[in-house]
Amino acid sequence: MNSMYKSFFVGGLLLSSPFITSAAEPATFALNASIELSNTQLDANGGYLNASVNMENVGDIDANIKYWISVKGPQGLSFPAKAVVNTNSSEFEVDEVEEGASLAFNRGIWIYDYMNNGDYVVSLEGVNTDTGDIFQYSAEFTKGTGVDGTKKVGDLEVNALLIGADNFPVEGGYTALSFAIDNTGMSASEVEFWINAQAPNGLDIPVFSRVSRVLQPGDNYFVVRGFWLDENYPNGEYIIKPQLYNKQSGKRVEYELKVYKGEPR
Repeated sequence: MNSMYKSFFVGGLLLSSPFITSAAEPATFALNASIELSNTQLDANGGYLNASVNMENVGDIDANIKYWISVKGPQGLSFPAKAVVNTNSSEFEVDEVEEGASLAFNRGIWIYDYMNNGDYVVSLEGVNTDTGDIFQYSAEFTKGTGVDGTKKVGDLEVNALLIGADNFPVEGGYTALSFAIDNTGMSASEVEFWINAQAPNGLDIPVFSRVSRVLQPGDNYFVVRGFWLDENYPNGEYIIKPQLYNKQSGKRVEYELKVYKGEPR
């Protein structure tokens, strides 16, 4: 099912113009773009998806730009999907050399079974080489994750959810999250799991200590843990990360549950 994902408009990328009058605004280059994915959910075996990209010059002058497409996944995975392209926005269409020029193309992306399960981001990124201003647009998909957020590691099904508030004033507050593990296989599985929170200034705060368990077939483990955002903690976005290792396979899964402390955004 096609799904249009978030993009953010990059405007006001200024280029100098020799024809400026006191009453006129300076001419500007502005780019609007979007990425539409042919599939937003892949099973653990991976698969193929198509990224449909549209770029349009919605400003009133042209600019030289470089752009590329990259894919970012769990546990630091990152790889290019389209190499750097150097072009001028007037070349988007040969018969439209000024305002309104557009470019549309498709890019295929293979996600293989050995790649980690979790959330992936496809990003169209680039830079206006005349001004140094950057632009970025993104779309998201998941691999090996159920519609309810369940991730599989072999015969283990893992789920983590934020069940408390996700936005707090500068005085801080308390939130809670759940972590569930189910062994759906026919043999025992040895696991190790924990929860930590990464603060905006780089602090790594423990939420739930490392625990080792042997889960027999049909066993499940469920825990609810609270996280207190002290008023002395820095303001900004916190990423709470439940993580689990399947000790037999060595594979790891993680979640990123985001909460915010500080002035309203």
